[in-house]
Amino acid sequence: MFDAYLGNHISVKYFSALLLVILTSYLHAQQQKPNNTFEDIVDLSISLKAEALGSVANLIIAVLNSCDDENNDCEDNEDEVAYIKMIFGGETKVGFNINPLLLSGGYDLLSIPKDVYGKEIIGSTFFVESQIDLSSDGEQSPYFFGQIGRTSFSLKQLIPHWRYTMGIGYKGEHVGLDVGYNFFNNPEEQQQEFLINDTELFKVEDSFLKSGFVTLRLTFEIL
Repeated sequence: MFDAYLGNHISVKYFSALLLVILTSYLHAQQQKPNNTFEDIVDLSISLKAEALGSVANLIIAVLNSCDDENNDCEDNEDEVAYIKMIFGGETKVGFNINPLLLSGGYDLLSIPKDVYGKEIIGSTFFVESQIDLSSDGEQSPYFFGQIGRTSFSLKQLIPHWRYTMGIGYKGEHVGLDVGYNFFNNPEEQQQEFLINDTELFKVEDSFLKSGFVTLRLTFEIL
């Protein structure tokens, strides 16, 4: 799937532009902070992402089920509450610090559960992201962030969509947590595809492509 994504000429052009932006930012950072080390300028991280409401609900369910297990001497309990299926995935990105701005580029995968389209779908996105610290302390600070990326789907009938994300979070020295709202554009070509295809697969009135979704992102800084 990764190779197929790179084979798409739109994605290749987008990724090339991304590399150009990152290189320009890196050179600018070196001019502004000539005495800083490579580790001070470059930020490499990996993240876990999940739909926010589902994540909170599953956490509560886990606590309730854990209490039931204790009350039943940890034996299998048929009355355990079922966990909610939700969008989840992960991302990796590299950024360059131009205080108070962190400009990053990366790649993520999201698993979209069967409930949305009748079958599980994987969404893969190349993106650029800007993050603005709200405190002078670059190591520990609340921040605003915005992200834009081009998402392709494992389901061929879904054409690539632009995905936009904005949100707020807090980062510690090596770990950060944020909440963001994700939404997609609604290209005319996709609307036409939905009109000519009347199967259950394309009933998207309540899907994330029109309504968007809130995510939680837990980020671990590697460099």
